[in-house]
Formats: sequence, structure tokens, C-alpha cells
Amino acid sequence: MTAGALVACGGASDGPGAAPGAAGPAGPPVPGGTATFLVYTEPARLDPAALVNSSTADSTIGNALYGQLLVDDPASGGVVPRLAESLTTTDGLDWVLDLRDGVTFSDGSPLDAAAVVANWNRHKDRAVGSRSASAAQAVAAATPAGRTVTIRLTEPNRQFPQLVVNSAMNWIASPAALQGGTGAFDANPVGAGPFVLREWRRQDQLVLARNSRYYDPPRPYLDQLVVKAIPDNESRLSTLQSAGADAAIANVEMAGRAGQADLWVAKDELDGITANIFNTRKAPFDDPAVRRAVVQAIDLDGLTEVLYKGHEQSPRAMFRETAALHESGLDFVRFDRDAAQREFDRLAAAGTPLSFTLTVLNLSETVTMAQAVQAQLQGYRNVTVAVQAVDSSTRAAQLANGNFDVVNVNMAFGDPEPLLYQSLKTGSPQNYSGITDPQLDAALLDGRTSGDLPGRKDAYRRVQQRWNELNPAIPISSLASLVVVRPETGGIGFYGNGSVVVDGVWKAS
Repeated sequence: MTAGALVACGGASDGPGAAPGAAGPAGPPVPGGTATFLVYTEPARLDPAALVNSSTADSTIGNALYGQLLVDDPASGGVVPRLAESLTTTDGLDWVLDLRDGVTFSDGSPLDAAAVVANWNRHKDRAVGSRSASAAQAVAAATPAGRTVTIRLTEPNRQFPQLVVNSAMNWIASPAALQGGTGAFDANPVGAGPFVLREWRRQDQLVLARNSRYYDPPRPYLDQLVVKAIPDNESRLSTLQSAGADAAIANVEMAGRAGQADLWVAKDELDGITANIFNTRKAPFDDPAVRRAVVQAIDLDGLTEVLYKGHEQSPRAMFRETAALHESGLDFVRFDRDAAQREFDRLAAAGTPLSFTLTVLNLSETVTMAQAVQAQLQGYRNVTVAVQAVDSSTRAAQLANGNFDVVNVNMAFGDPEPLLYQSLKTGSPQNYSGITDPQLDAALLDGRTSGDLPGRKDAYRRVQQRWNELNPAIPISSLASLVVVRPETGGIGFYGNGSVVVDGVWKAS
């Protein structure tokens, strides 16, 4: 994105991307009413620093309470302002963020430049424990003046707007409300989003009411949004079918069954993959030949059939064929049973038969995936695989201290910046595999600093080439943000890494 690429949105904009193929109710949006949205889990806290903007559950609540500074535009590859008016640069190092005039928090206090800087500084404060700390660390200095923030980054990055879009830096809460402490803020979070919290029954539901001060009238159309946590996919689907809810976050299989239940699917397809990453810092996966053999040993088509029962195709490359950054001839290393077995036999002959543990979150879907991978590898000689299912805090600790052999992570994205840079760049705290490669580093930096599409395509062509030579992970599945919706409900939107937008949701009367 180049300087001046962003323009102001109109007051009644269509908002971020309507779902491809969406088949909701026809006609103009109908104001009023209550919609119930089912998610699989609720957040522990409502502080933006505790939320993840690539999580569908967190993002539904984050976008409802805080709105968005910016959203991405998949058609152009650029970014569109929302609560912001513009974000521009001339050199990729120094940026200027201008906020909309007159935007206020739900309590009437101004959402100004000082509020943005206060929120971004909180993300960098280790005592806060922000989930977006690494994104905020890219900002060396941010100076507020009225509704303008002058920003200097730690290094040039022409894709800085994507970093904001895809992190909780996109959500600004009232600094005064945050200073009241966790308990007080969770009881009364103050943001500038389309909804305000009316009631939170822990482990059950959040009841959100229309924010009359929202900057983009007549949005939100709903008077009330109820966000209810139901972990089980089958239970969420049956609740929808019985009209006990209006929309629900879904997995691929649940979405595939929606048509049979007279429901429709809002879908935001992402690039990247879910992956089982190798710990390249220690044996046996410090050896590229061993990593390649394990990748070759996995029949992705067979794995996809087990996991998604014909509702999804196995991943072929880092970018979908329809993606702006896609180039042909960059497919992942594919299934080759004989080549894999030869390497496993070589290791055994050297006295080091392959044995490792695959760590996943203790969710039914990820455990099923791990067991399917384990079953495939048990079909080879000289390979032993154990499956370890852990909670999210245990996995976070293992990722941070490198105490794993292979671990399942989400590497899906709407734009490769900043996720690929953070996941693969030497020395990055989020480079959990520990992969170190000067050619890969140079390509990642070029992808971050290039200001035009041809330059970015060339950079990510080189990134993919090195991925296929180094094999830092086993590609497992493509990913999409999926919401199954009742036929009388419309207006679900997405941006970034599948972040769910609810200010346009409405119900036909």
C-alpha cells in the first residue's frame, strides 16, 4: 500500500466484505429485534489486550464492543478506514493515523489520538500480558495530537495497516475505563463499537444492547445481540435448526450440513494453513531430510477425507488460486510413501529410529486430526508417534519455551503480513519452529517493505520456495471463517483473518 491509498468511508458504508455466496433475506436491512449468535467459547476477559482478532469467538465480541479502526479490502489488497479516517506513509517507517472527527466512546468521552496511543502502549506493557504484544512492539513511538497520531516504527513496513487490522490494536477501549481494573472493566467495558454490554452471565452468554452513539448510523440494525457459548458443534447446529439461535460459528463439517437443514453459510476463505510445526532446534527435526520425509509420509487427501468427510479439499499451496498473491508451481511437498520409508529406514539403520510426540489442543477436532496423523504414520516401519492433548495455557508455555517435538498451530491469514513474518523470521518470538534461514528472512522482509503487488508477489514466491525446501511444518488443512445462519438473518461480515463483524446483522420481520 502506498501513501494516500486510503480514503474515507461514507457514513452508511456497506462495511467489510459480505460473505461470498451469502443467501440471507432479500431486501433492505430491517431495524430492531434481537439476534442470538453462538460461539464455541467465551473470553476470560473483555479487555482488548486479552482478545485475539484472529479468533472467531473473540472477534465477534471484540468487534461488537469496540468496532474497528480499519478493515482490509480483499479486492484491492489495501485497507479501508472505519473509526479511522486515514493511515498514510511516504517511506514505510513514519505513519500518520487520522481519526474520524466526532467519534466518541459509548459513555460520550472522545475517541481521540491519546486514547489510541494509551491502548497501543498497554499492549507493549508486559504486566498487561497482551495477546497482541508482538504487533504493538513494531511501534517505536506514537505521539498523539488531537485526533492525529504520528507513528514511527522500529523498522520500515509498508504493510503496517495489515498489522493493525489483524491484531487487537484495531480495538480501542476507553483508557479511563481500563484504569478501573479488570473486574470493573469486565462489568462495564467502554468502547466505540456498535454494542454495549448489558449483562454477562459467565460460561453462558453476553447480552449486548445497541450503542446509540455508534459512528455509522443506522447501524447497528439490531436492538440487542446475544452471544452464547456452546462448545459442541452438534449442539450449535441443532440449536440453530430449532430456531434457538440465529447464527453460529461453524467448522467445515457443520457448514457442509447446513444446506440440508435449510440454513445458509457465510464464509470467508483464508490463505495459509493450519499446520503441525516441527521444532527445528533439536533432533530429530533439526535435520531437513527428516522433516521432508514426515511431510512426504502424510497423505493429505486421505487426511482431509477423514477430517471433513468430503466437505473440504486438502491444501495445495500457501495461497489459494483466487488470491492476489497466488503463483502457480509452488505446491507443498506432496505424498511420497516410498521416499518417506527410505528415510525412516536410514534413521533406523543409524540407530536413531524416528520417535516423536504430536501436541494439540484438547479439542475434539484437533485430537481427531492428531489421531489420524498418528494412524497414517503407524503404517510405516521405524516410526513411533505419541499424541499429547493439552489446554491452551500449557500449549502456550510449550511454544514459548520450545518444549515440544511437533505442535499444531494456526497459520491461516487474510494477508500474509504480519503472520508469516512473525512465524518464520529468524529471532521472532512467534517463530515457534525456530527455523533460521537467511534467504527466507530476506524474502519475508521484502514482502513487508514492498509497496506494490508485483514486488509482494515476487517476495512471497521466494518465501514459498524456501518453505518447500525447508519444510518447517506439515500442512494440515486450509481454513475459512464460517458462520451458519438462519434464512431470515443477514448482514454477517468479515475482515482480516476471518474476524466476524456484526454491526450489519439484521433479521427479517
